[in-house]
Amino acid sequence: MFNNIFFLKSAKIFLFAVAFTPLIYKANVIYPYLTGKLFFLRLIIEFALISFIAYKAFSINSPEELKNDFKSLFGAYKKNFLLLALLAFFVSLLISTIFAVNPYRAFWGNLERGEGLVNFFHYLALLLLMIVLFSRRDWFKFFAISLGVGIITIFYGFLQSVGIMNFPFMPQGGASERVGSFIGNPAFFGAYLILIIAVSGIMAGFVSKKWQKNLIYLAMILSFAMIFLTRTRGALLGLAVGIFVLLIFFSIFGHRKSLGLSMSPKLSLQKISIFLLVFLIIFTGVFWFTKSNSFWQTLPGFDRLAKTDFLNSNDAAIQTRLIAWRSSWEAFKEKPLIGWGLEGYLTAYSKYYDPKYAVYGETWLDRSHNKFIDVLVMQGIVGILAYLALVGLLLRAFRRQPLVLAGLVAYFVQNLFVFEETNSYLLFFPILGFAIVYFVNKNNVVEVVAEEVKPLKNKGIIIASTAAFLILAFSYFYNYIPYNQAKAANFVYNTRPTPENQKIIMKHLKNALEPYNFSQSSIRDLLFDRFYNVSGGYDIFSNPQFDLLSKETEKSIDEIIEREPNYDPRYYLRKNQILFIFAKRPGNEALFKEAEATIRKGMEMAPRRQEFYYGLALDLVGQGRYEEAVKAAQAAVELNPQVPRAYYHLGLMYAIVKKKTEALEALDMVQKLNPDLSSLYYFDSSGLILAYKIIGSFDKIAELAIQRLDGKNMIAMSQDDYLLSLKYFADKRDAGNFIKIAQYFRQFSEMKDDMEVLIDLAKKGNWEIILKL
Repeated sequence: MFNNIFFLKSAKIFLFAVAFTPLIYKANVIYPYLTGKLFFLRLIIEFALISFIAYKAFSINSPEELKNDFKSLFGAYKKNFLLLALLAFFVSLLISTIFAVNPYRAFWGNLERGEGLVNFFHYLALLLLMIVLFSRRDWFKFFAISLGVGIITIFYGFLQSVGIMNFPFMPQGGASERVGSFIGNPAFFGAYLILIIAVSGIMAGFVSKKWQKNLIYLAMILSFAMIFLTRTRGALLGLAVGIFVLLIFFSIFGHRKSLGLSMSPKLSLQKISIFLLVFLIIFTGVFWFTKSNSFWQTLPGFDRLAKTDFLNSNDAAIQTRLIAWRSSWEAFKEKPLIGWGLEGYLTAYSKYYDPKYAVYGETWLDRSHNKFIDVLVMQGIVGILAYLALVGLLLRAFRRQPLVLAGLVAYFVQNLFVFEETNSYLLFFPILGFAIVYFVNKNNVVEVVAEEVKPLKNKGIIIASTAAFLILAFSYFYNYIPYNQAKAANFVYNTRPTPENQKIIMKHLKNALEPYNFSQSSIRDLLFDRFYNVSGGYDIFSNPQFDLLSKETEKSIDEIIEREPNYDPRYYLRKNQILFIFAKRPGNEALFKEAEATIRKGMEMAPRRQEFYYGLALDLVGQGRYEEAVKAAQAAVELNPQVPRAYYHLGLMYAIVKKKTEALEALDMVQKLNPDLSSLYYFDSSGLILAYKIIGSFDKIAELAIQRLDGKNMIAMSQDDYLLSLKYFADKRDAGNFIKIAQYFRQFSEMKDDMEVLIDLAKKGNWEIILKL
């Protein structure tokens, strides 16, 4: 029977279901570790909200009664400073969204990150529903389920760490070196496990039986161990600081009953803590001064910590963060009060990009990998003050719960090196709600619930039905449709284009791209990179057989530029790349001019990114403006003279204008700065070899071929390139390298016999015969 109590129970069931979110893994959508979780979590919270509205609609007899309910709730929490800090933070989120550089993106977020104002309001709804509906027993159930889910993720993490990848329900694509379990990303998994430790601390306060506490401590220990297997340095550092805080706490306030442990009366928790604190300090010092010792490389977690060096320019992970943080500070100074708006970090970072970053790779950052800096840049001073108040008051709320306090300290410390995401939020906000209810109010819980069963009323039915319709309509357009788009995009991404299957791909591509919504930035990013042959994808733009597919992809880039022109400069770069390829077709030369105009628009948003200068140089070459092209490439080098790709493009430009000496000097710098050529993109290989061909440096091509066969570079070479190298070594009568190339060709059955003959002739020194063949 449908009545108010039915809807109350339904709301609670949906809230409990939130705890299962980390186990969601959908292999048939893009971002399989994230997309399913995002839509499941949003849908469950929306169902909980519908049930709650229905419950209240059938429980309240009059507007006056509803008013009294709100008065009761407000009276209980009006002096709750933690809740007020949370609301202040959300006011900051709202303000930064309204005045964001891209309000649409700020409100909706994107598919990959799962943030934006609308998602934060889902988390706020989750927290408020828990505050209003949960009894002490309900909180226990939710955290117990969360702990059980955490144990499952740990179990699968251990299987992954030993290489067991075919276990039932095991997510695919993970690596045993750094485990991610159902979370996927090891850094996110580490953050999630730290919050599981905090949840364990909360659970320890709920139970009194020794065996129950021991199970909870076991879960805590397993989480601790798994963090080491994630090899996430931020999480490990946070863990160390959390342990330090815990030992400090017990060194000062140590009492045997604090943990409920069974100790010998002669043992003092305070003395043990002091001993462990001293040991931790000594151990940290020994580790730091001996971290170069090979012993540490045998220990999971310590192996990556041992490589950490803030002063070492070769530590890419550290240096790129430091560079990004400096750029973030410059961006903050432009909009210090309310920031650039949610999802505005990418725009801010692009404008204040430091060319030094390209030494470590041409990565585009939409987060600083520091939660506090993200808030500072996107929400300004107002946001960071509210967030710091929230953090401080939350820690204060658990000041008498040392295990929870230590877990939260660890979490906020690791947030200095990573950003938050769905798996973190779904535990962080319930922990925050629990603190608001129990610790700030000193266990004076106010539950706005009615236990009396009340029948359905017409007025209640109208209110509940209207609310359900509106929420479900929202859910259809912004959960169901984007989810299906993610499925269609996954099909397109994983289907190799052929002339025969182009129509079926086109059908799924249209389903992935229409209608336009918040998911489109993520979908179009991913599919363009796949089609443009980034990291070994497919090249559809240079093949006229795929014009339908390439034109549809170009249209998708045009649409996002039109709708969000001042948000992401990468779309101008992508549009330029498409135009450049089309312009190389006979009769399309006029497109070089359009490509130049496009790349210059992108440069206005990211004036110090080398990629735009590379594109500009190529566009100018296409127009025959060779000297200008060389100057554009020189400008890229001048931005930072330590970037290998900048010298590659400069060398290519010099080769095109037939300046052999300058071209060789530039291309030699590429190998000097990056001997294995790993910093060059997949499609740069043909350009590098083309440059050597133009200036007649076939010795360089042959040298690259030998290095590739010896595993000393990562360049992609064609059979024609190897044949050219084979001829070069024959002309030079270099038997060793000639035979090495010939042995490479022996793997091809149609060439094996010929190569055997050539190898035999080379060993005998019969070069005249070889040269005549």
